[in-house]
Amino acid sequence: MNMLVPGDPDKFTISTALGTWEFERFADPNADLRQGIEEGHAKDSYMIFLDIPVHGSRAAVQDQAVDELLYICLSASYLCGQAVTLGRALPMSDLSFLSAGGFFPRMRGFASTLEVTSNLVEYVNIMEAFVQSFPQLDTTEKARLLVHHWLDGLSCWSLEDLTLSTSTMLEVIAATAKDHARANGVTLTKNDFPHRIEYAADRFGIIRLGSDFRNMRNDLVHEGTLSSSKFPGKDSLECAKAVSECLDWIDTYMHTAFSLGPVVRRRFKPNYWAGLNSFSLG
Repeated sequence: MNMLVPGDPDKFTISTALGTWEFERFADPNADLRQGIEEGHAKDSYMIFLDIPVHGSRAAVQDQAVDELLYICLSASYLCGQAVTLGRALPMSDLSFLSAGGFFPRMRGFASTLEVTSNLVEYVNIMEAFVQSFPQLDTTEKARLLVHHWLDGLSCWSLEDLTLSTSTMLEVIAATAKDHARANGVTLTKNDFPHRIEYAADRFGIIRLGSDFRNMRNDLVHEGTLSSSKFPGKDSLECAKAVSECLDWIDTYMHTAFSLGPVVRRRFKPNYWAGLNSFSLG
């Protein structure tokens, strides 16, 4: 459900350790696949098929198939900015679900267009890389937590809510950086949040995050408003820009840390969050 793919192809495939997953449009080919999804409605979009190999334990292969389904849903959610999850099993399927389970994205719709790829080739390449690397990334980079929390942040009700969700993602990244530095015998200049975020950027050779978002977050947490002593004189548009810059940086970090290649499409433009409610600004 809710899966958006560049060009809305009728069919495409991805290759994984288990085999070839086939995707086929669920809707009438003459219907607008995107209608409803981009307006915030949860909607069937693609069916997915896999011929389960017969070698080895069938139960073990089925478990692996469920794992790969999870990785596919998480990668698709991140790629298109929608809560991509399982709807229901197809007739005659070897796998059936009473519900998707808590590991999968929760079914809901987002009224947004946040695709990070421009064409099907980019989409397939990144999804295959994500699915292949996910078990390791979940251990080393907390991939499951980052993707789920990134997705939850998109369902925010206010700039304040979005700021706190984005800040939590930075905290996770900073904690990962601290662990990596310690494991590799690196001594940080100061073992505090700003220096951990700097190390996270330097570790992957990406640009360091500026101070605007951190200052805005500190004003919100310590003074109850997005703009005060650390980030003074800002209106909602300037605060929205600071969030967009941070989310852009997180996209770059995740693409690099997850070995997905460079970000080919910037999705959080400065005015993307313009109009989002703020309850702390005058």
